[in-house]
Amino acid sequence: MNADMKYLAIAMLLLIPGFVLSHADGKSFEAKTPDGYAIDIGYSELPQAGIATTFDFNVRDAEGKAVSFDQIWVRIGKGPATYVATGLAKASIGKTVLTYRFPGSGTYEMEVRFERDGKSLAEHTFSLNPQAMQIDTNTGGLLAPLSQPGLLSVSVAFLLGGALTYLFLRRKYG
Repeated sequence: MNADMKYLAIAMLLLIPGFVLSHADGKSFEAKTPDGYAIDIGYSELPQAGIATTFDFNVRDAEGKAVSFDQIWVRIGKGPATYVATGLAKASIGKTVLTYRFPGSGTYEMEVRFERDGKSLAEHTFSLNPQAMQIDTNTGGLLAPLSQPGLLSVSVAFLLGGALTYLFLRRKYG
């Protein structure tokens, strides 16, 4: 292994834990509890009705240090209706996450309780207001799916990969 590869390997080992243990885009909402804990819930996308959102859960003490917990209890409801109530075991690697698709717009409550050894450490109820999914009626036609950045990137990658493979095989086999 040459020196450049060693430096690349070291850099990757140092950077990967930061990516695994942090919020994807830094989007989160936080609440302080009366006993000094900070409950931090990160999310993948701003909650919208009909679109799955992945939430990740963290709790810190008054000094900002991560608090050890072994499970989280989460309830999502709207008024008297409960849509999901579940316990989440703390992930041994990476973030403890819950993916949920809100059935409609309106105000929902997300109750979160962090527990250790069967006892409550910190809890808070967040108010979430997923909006109705916005549908863009101005895009249409054959290229409409390519208006999504992720799909456009994948399409370009396939086209370039196919073109380079064709050129490589043409040069090799004439």
